[in-house]
Amino acid sequence: EIDALLQQHGFVATFYVVSGFVGQPGYMGWPEIRALRDAGMEIGAHSVTHPDLTSLGLDDLRAQVAQSGATIAAELGAPVLSFCYPGGRFNDTVAAVAPESGFTSATTTNQDGPQDNPYTLPRLRISGGTDLGGFQWMVQAYLP
Repeated sequence: EIDALLQQHGFVATFYVVSGFVGQPGYMGWPEIRALRDAGMEIGAHSVTHPDLTSLGLDDLRAQVAQSGATIAAELGAPVLSFCYPGGRFNDTVAAVAPESGFTSATTTNQDGPQDNPYTLPRLRISGGTDLGGFQWMVQAYLP
C-alpha cells in the first residue's frame, strides 16, 4: 500500500479526494481514506464531481468547492484545509472561492508557477501509473 511505502521512508503526502466519487469502482471508500488520515496523510478536497470549475456559474462553483470539503470533513471528523483545482484549471474567481470556502491553500498543475499565493500553489501531478523511476525523474526535474 502506498501509505505504508510512504511511512517506511518517513514521507507524508496529500491525497485530494473527489467527494462524489468515494466508494465508486476504481476509487477508495471512506474506510481507506480514514486509514490514510490515521497514517498521518493529509486529505484534501478536489470538488464534488471533478468539473472544469472555470466553466461554472458562481453558485455551482461555490457548491463544488465548499460541499466537497464539508463532506470530507464530516466523514473524517476533522477540518479539510487544502483544495486542488480539478485538472489544475482555475481563474481569479475560482481562486477567490477557495478561501471563501474555508480552505487555507489550493493547488494547480502549474509546476513552474509562483509559490507566493497559497491559493495558486504549483504541484507535481502524480498519476496512479507512475513508477518509482518516473517519480524520481519528476522530482529531480522539479528541483532547482
